[in-house]
Amino acid sequence: MKEVETIVHLRREEPQRMKTMVPAHVWALVEPYGLVPAAGERAAAA
Repeated sequence: MKEVETIVHLRREEPQRMKTMVPAHVWALVEPYGLVPAAGERAAAA
């Protein structure tokens, strides 16, 4: 699943970019796989 690959890759290679590169709907898609945003990985709600 590309969304899981994106999260894993960004956490390893570009953690500072997580907030801007991973939209909210992706977090909803990867949650069943045990991936949840850590502090600072999710953009603030508008």
